[in-house]
Amino acid sequence: MLVNELRESVNMQLKTVSQLPSQAEYTFESLLEFKGKKLFVQKTGNRTVVSLNFSKFQAREVIRERKEDGKTLTFHSPKLLSIVPSGARYAYDLIAFVGIKSYLEGCKLKSIQEEISNRYGLPYIPFSSLYDLQRKFLFYLGEVHRQAAPRLKDYLQERGNNTWLIDGTIEPGTPVFLGVKEAYEGVFLGGGKIPTENDRDIANCLIEVAKSYGVPDETLHDLSERMFNACETAFPGKPHRVCHYHLVRDIGEDLYEVPQEMLNKRLRAMKLQHNLKDQRSNQTQWLQKAVKEKEMPLILKDLLNGKEIDNGWTKGLGREVLLALHGWMLDYPSDGNRQGFPFDPYHLYFHRRVVIVYDASQRLLSSETAKKNLPKAFFTFSSKLENYLSDPLIIEASELYEKAFDIFERIRAALRLDPNQV
Repeated sequence: MLVNELRESVNMQLKTVSQLPSQAEYTFESLLEFKGKKLFVQKTGNRTVVSLNFSKFQAREVIRERKEDGKTLTFHSPKLLSIVPSGARYAYDLIAFVGIKSYLEGCKLKSIQEEISNRYGLPYIPFSSLYDLQRKFLFYLGEVHRQAAPRLKDYLQERGNNTWLIDGTIEPGTPVFLGVKEAYEGVFLGGGKIPTENDRDIANCLIEVAKSYGVPDETLHDLSERMFNACETAFPGKPHRVCHYHLVRDIGEDLYEVPQEMLNKRLRAMKLQHNLKDQRSNQTQWLQKAVKEKEMPLILKDLLNGKEIDNGWTKGLGREVLLALHGWMLDYPSDGNRQGFPFDPYHLYFHRRVVIVYDASQRLLSSETAKKNLPKAFFTFSSKLENYLSDPLIIEASELYEKAFDIFERIRAALRLDPNQV
């Protein structure tokens, strides 16, 4: 820990030393000559530039021009253009930082804003500007991608076995964003925004992408007839097949349809999750009040203060254990792989955790020492879980769900689509 802090401190000092004085003004000029002919000053512009590498500085740019064959040619400083876009205030390194933090790391604008200020010592950047930098990042990324297309095309043709995976986003009431990805290495090749997922528009998108990367050897898509027809239109005579992911997803949705609906309806009817939420709120309020008024010694408070735990079971400890069981049970999404339904049947994951938590609560209640000091809410909690697990419809739905899950996993294994390969 100390080494990391020291390293961070040294990096900050080096960053500070390398930054330009914020009050100094730097002059950037374009070429003085063009094809041996003198350039004339058109205008001089001043602006404040904000950069991660150079901090905040004042830039004075001398823009020159020359008339050539009846046309007016304008020349900006290439050095300044390598730092910041023409006429812009925020540098490329800051645009890249915001884009990577937003789209690769999933950070919110507020945390990005705080990191820019705290870590790099830059002045406050409003949310509207950060949002604009996000859009610019996508624009420049797209431009770099288009410039790289000829080299990617040469590489794919030299490698051979050029297989495309195509898919579109379908949200009710929104346009469709069709994406084309190279299947073997996962390189995104291109896409398009179309009003609906229809044969003609899909085919046009595929043809446009093929202009940059060449016609694919084969194409993979979902079971949609529209995708089938679009591939036939765009690349006649080229094979196109059903993507295993989409095939298994459709199988899974069919397998889980009945138990998913049964479990979902019964969960809502029994209001188990709603009741548990109310219980968590009440227990949290009790613990907060106990801490403030010092009415009850809490094991969590002792642990945080570094004290030895030798007081055994207390009512405060019982409430802490109760909330811990709540928290673990509600963490059921972590049992999945963030692939969405049906690859992650979250209702089934929740049910499995209820079973484990109920068993744990029963073992606690079997201890006379613990039982005497457990709060009434703990007994209510265990009773609600017991009512849920003994419900005939829940039993039927969960058993059916487990059978469907077993079949689905066997299908995935047969198609080499286990959770780590999809």
